[in-house]
This record gives sequence, structure tokens and C-alpha cells, in this order.
Amino acid sequence: MKAELAIAIVAAITGIAALVVAILSNRVSSREARRGNLLQERMLALESHREGVRRRESDIALVVAALAPGDAFAHPRLVIRNRGPATATGIAVLIDGTPILQHDEHFGPDQEVPPLGPGGEFEYRLFITATSSTLARKVDLRWTNADGTDDANVTTIQP
Repeated sequence: MKAELAIAIVAAITGIAALVVAILSNRVSSREARRGNLLQERMLALESHREGVRRRESDIALVVAALAPGDAFAHPRLVIRNRGPATATGIAVLIDGTPILQHDEHFGPDQEVPPLGPGGEFEYRLFITATSSTLARKVDLRWTNADGTDDANVTTIQP
């Protein structure tokens, strides 16, 4: 009978040990599953953020200004370019705070900048005299992006 009791005790201890191991294993597995879920949620949030940034960047224009020198018979040109992937509309050009069509150095054409698609450009001719040719000018560009947000870019030009 002692042998049977010993076997029963060993079996009970083995059963309890197996139960403890199963419980601990279940806890570890649950913890790892929660970590995996958290990691998946973070990766999904990051991918969603990146997609939003990509979508936002595709709706943004980048309007820049540069001065192109004129030849012996032509006046220098202020070239307005869209280097962004979206169309820019409502483009306003100010030179030293004055709208270009009202600026003393504006020589033509007498129209506002039309909407510029990606890679599009528009030119204004400027009448720059010998006395004003060394002066730097601040060109302030303002426009509306394809997503409806307003944007701006300020640069300095000098003949």
C-alpha cells in the first residue's frame, strides 16, 4: 500500500507540476501575443501615417522664382516654376512687398500667373536699369495647393 500511496503522491505532484507549467506557458504565450498585437498596431499606424504623408506630398506644389538673364535685345526674365507634383493655383508674386503688376520694374506681360501644373512655368520681363542692377530683390510667392491649403516661398534674386 505504501508503494501505491507513493505512486499516487508522485502522480499528484506530476499533475500539479504539469498544471503549473501549462499555466505559466499560457501566460507567456498571452504576453507574447499581446506584444505581437501591439507591434502590429504600431506598424499599421506607421504605415497609415506614411501613406498620409505620401498623399499630402502629392497634393503640394513647390513654386520657385529665378532670374533668367536677358540677351542684348531682351530684358531679364523672372521665371516662376512649379517644381512640385501638384498644380498651384492663385499664384501671387510680390517683389519687395509690391505685387509684380504694380512694381516699377515690371515690363510685361500684364497678367497674373496662370495655374501651374507640375513642371509648368511662367515668365515676367523686368526692366532693370544700370543703377538698379546691383540691388537684391525679395520675391515673395504665394499659392494654393491642390488640397486647398495655402503655401508660400520667399527667395532673393539679384541680376
